[in-house]
Amino acid sequence: MAKETIGTFTIRNEGNGCLTSKYLEHNDITPYVEASKRTIIGIIVGDQFVGDYDTTWIEASNVTIVTTLNITLVGEVYHFTWGTITGNPTKYEGRAMLVNENLVGVFWNTN
Repeated sequence: MAKETIGTFTIRNEGNGCLTSKYLEHNDITPYVEASKRTIIGIIVGDQFVGDYDTTWIEASNVTIVTTLNITLVGEVYHFTWGTITGNPTKYEGRAMLVNENLVGVFWNTN
């Protein structure tokens, strides 16, 4: 089954295990924000983005979502998995590439 892209994002590493992101869903013209904090600090994995994070974002309805984010690197492509959201079984996956020290990518619903 083909996966339909539902949005795009950029992620910037702010240092100290913190990431910030802007994302855009295909049905909306307003960008929203996401902030993530690495869950295990002090572990150097050889890449500034790879790791497990607690993350939160604001949706179009001004609802704040809190969940987990896992970022891995396969070759030159970053793979994203946003964990199960409390009270909502929706789960997202995504792919991104490094562009000018930021990650630029797409995401989709795994349902």
